[in-house]
Amino acid sequence: MANIGDELHHSGWNACSSCYNDCNKNRNKLILPCLRSNRIYILNVNGSDTELFKTIEPEELLRLNVSGPHTSHCLPTGDVMISCTGDSNGNNQGSFLLLNSRFEPYKRWNQQTSVDYGYDFWYQPRLNILISTEWAAPNIFRPGFFAGNLSEPDWIDNHYGHSIHVWEFNTGKLLKSIDLRSNGNDACMPLEIRFLHSPTSPIGFVACAYSSNVFRFRYNESERETNPLQIDE
Repeated sequence: MANIGDELHHSGWNACSSCYNDCNKNRNKLILPCLRSNRIYILNVNGSDTELFKTIEPEELLRLNVSGPHTSHCLPTGDVMISCTGDSNGNNQGSFLLLNSRFEPYKRWNQQTSVDYGYDFWYQPRLNILISTEWAAPNIFRPGFFAGNLSEPDWIDNHYGHSIHVWEFNTGKLLKSIDLRSNGNDACMPLEIRFLHSPTSPIGFVACAYSSNVFRFRYNESERETNPLQIDE
């Protein structure tokens, strides 16, 4: 890349199997969010030839009050959605940025509600559900992890996430936030999350980095508004 200090982290395609029944869709652009610089690179991928197609500069994210872009997934609408870990000042805020078909940032997917932290997300469009995870604010993770902070009581609890968030996929409505520490569980930094590789599966897993454990969850359609997930460690 042309810039120093971007920190390319996760990447994603402009089109995938969720964009079905459209012969005009072509998986030929790679989306590269930059966790440290707030840039987003779009690469044109054509066989063995790869070239820079577009650069979205930090100012375009900051005007929508998001920063620390992380996970990129394409949507059935043709948009690309990117989870973000902070607000325009680098403070903690879990939200989602939308790019249109011209790769222009134009709004936040969750316009009404943000959550405390952001990181990864995964969705099941056929179940109309999306689940996101938590890490920390850009102002916390960008300087690096300092072991000396562990001597301060509750420092980890006060600066890193412990919850997952259940969203309605079609509307961006937050259905419920679930603290994985409930029932006496040890849970800190729930980062990577995946449903089973079946478009109708209600079962998935989330891995907690700091507490070194994995939780299995099952989506409950019948209790969507009150108890959408059954969770087992």
